[in-house]
Amino acid sequence: MLNENEIKTRLTDIVRVISAHAGKNEEFRKALADILERTTNMELNENQQDLGPSLMPSPFAILQEKGTDGFREWVSSLEIDVLKKVISAHRLDGTGNARKWKTKDKLVEFVVARVTDRSRQGGSFKGYGDSNERKDTEF
Repeated sequence: MLNENEIKTRLTDIVRVISAHAGKNEEFRKALADILERTTNMELNENQQDLGPSLMPSPFAILQEKGTDGFREWVSSLEIDVLKKVISAHRLDGTGNARKWKTKDKLVEFVVARVTDRSRQGGSFKGYGDSNERKDTEF
């Protein structure tokens, strides 16, 4: 039987092979994306609920991938308990108020607002230093 380190090493190797193959093969990449899309929409079972953000779908990655409208649709497709787990796992609610909310619409709006706001943070620095040209006027 494999020990914990051997399992981790083999799983890491498997992920590397899959990643390399996905980088070279468009059809494989699309099939993989389809599988990942379906798994991010699945509800978490009881064994996964306390395992933290590593098993939670990343709302930031989904926002970047799908855009604002697609992100809103994705968030709307989640059940209330999954929304609360995403909020908790990604620490979107510092006050803890969202845990008490019962309506899905309120939770959806909260997640969309928090994730889009956090995604915009630091936006003024994005692209800074990408060009060697001076952007200010010369003296």
